[in-house]
Formats: sequence, C-alpha cells, structure tokens
Amino acid sequence: QGHLKIVQKVLEKEGFEVLCAANGAAALEQLRAQNIDLVITDLMMPGMHGVDLLKAVHTLRPSTDVILMTAFGSVERAVEAMKNGACDFIEKPVKRAVLVKAARQAIERRQLVAENQALRSELDRVQTERAIIGRSEPIRRVLELVEQVAPTQATVLIQGPSGTGKELIARALHRLSPRANKAFIAI
Repeated sequence: QGHLKIVQKVLEKEGFEVLCAANGAAALEQLRAQNIDLVITDLMMPGMHGVDLLKAVHTLRPSTDVILMTAFGSVERAVEAMKNGACDFIEKPVKRAVLVKAARQAIERRQLVAENQALRSELDRVQTERAIIGRSEPIRRVLELVEQVAPTQATVLIQGPSGTGKELIARALHRLSPRANKAFIAI
C-alpha cells in the first residue's frame, strides 16, 4: 500500500488523474466502470499476478495500455510482459523520472492512436464524398445509408444498371467498415 501511495502522489504531482486499486480485482472493477487510459500494476501482488491483470485489461479494454512494475526484474519477465501486450516494464525501486516518462509516453501513444483513427475516418469520409459525384437528394440519401450500414455486419445487395456507380458504393461501404484494412475485391 505504501508503494501505491508513492506512485499515486508522483503521478498526481505531474498532473495525471489517478485512481488507485488495492488489488487486481478492484482494478478490473474500476476499469469496467469507467474509461481508463493507462494501468500501472505490480507484477507480483496478492490474488492476481500482474500478467493475468494485463491479459484481463486487454480483454476488457483493448486500447488501454499497461505498464508492469517489479522488484524482481529480469530480461525473461520483461520479454513475457511485452509479449502479453505491456507497453512498458519498470523495475522497482521505481525512479520518479522513469515512472513519469513511461506514463507520459503511454498517454501520448494512446492520443496518437486516437488521432490517427479520427484522421483515417475523416479521410475515408472525404474520399467517399469525392469518389461519388452528386449533390442530389437521392445521392445524399444513398450516402447516408452507406454511413449507417458500413459499421454493421449486415449483408448488402447493390443493384442497378451498368455505369450507375455500384462499385463506387461498394468501395465506400468497404472503406467505412471495420474490414477496411482488409482487401476489397470487385467481382
């Protein structure tokens, strides 16, 4: 508990909003209740091993980063932690500068990922608007429908005469879907 309070005070002094949990189960309860950007946990703690908490965090909130701390630092443990998705590994006794740097880097990485996703989404929207030329009410309704359907798992049938833009609509659906990073194959 003493180490927990020290970490809390260091991070709060640096401007971080900090929530504390006495064990892994309590940490998971907090994670279920609210959006948390970063989890900093000890590798060895009562009730739940740090790697088990790391795996549970990534199951509940895949975008939440985890930093593991341990007094029993070794290359093997660091490699195991990183293979299991930890964004960093810190040896105890924790140096203030190392802790703050690791936390800042994790938060910056999360912000960059979120910004990248927002920019990709905006780029997809702009590319869809540029690819499909038209400002008429029917075209706007079709584009609205594309935006509504694209994030879902629904099967879509696109019909129309040759040259009416069926493939453009299919590409727009693909670009805006969760499968956008996979190949689009026109048949």
